[in-house]
Amino acid sequence: MVVIVLLGDFYYDARTFNMAHSLVAEKHIVDVFHSGVRVASETNNQINVQNISLRSSGILKYIEWNFKLFYFLKTKNYQKIICADLYSLPAVCLGGKKAQIIYDSREIFSQLAAHKQSPFKKKINNYVERICLPYISKIITTAPSDEKHLREIHPNNKHVSFAVIYNYA
Repeated sequence: MVVIVLLGDFYYDARTFNMAHSLVAEKHIVDVFHSGVRVASETNNQINVQNISLRSSGILKYIEWNFKLFYFLKTKNYQKIICADLYSLPAVCLGGKKAQIIYDSREIFSQLAAHKQSPFKKKINNYVERICLPYISKIITTAPSDEKHLREIHPNNKHVSFAVIYNYA
């Protein structure tokens, strides 16, 4: 059984949506934990979508998300956990230690333009990646240059394998 987690709306995240449907096509049963606008949970096409409602905003939203996600992950036994964003990594790495953890690093989060004016956010993002990498077995990137960059900023994680999934068809 595979679970995909993301702090975002599964239905509006084309990469994650397509990944879930590709896994179903390969005969996997897929759970999705997300925080989206659709409040009701639903199951269709072998994809069980669970919305995790958040009441907080700002930094508290990330803390609330990780606590709730950690709880959900501890109640299930997944073979693989696909973490579709940096913001879910702490809960995944703490709650999914028995599973194979795959990190979809679709962005180099510490290098986002939104963080250019906030060196503190860049440091936090780098720290989260650094402490979580020992638990991750595979990282998915969108380009070979992203793999190169991640290997440069985290050189002590030789156990991690990489795969590239481009964002175009």
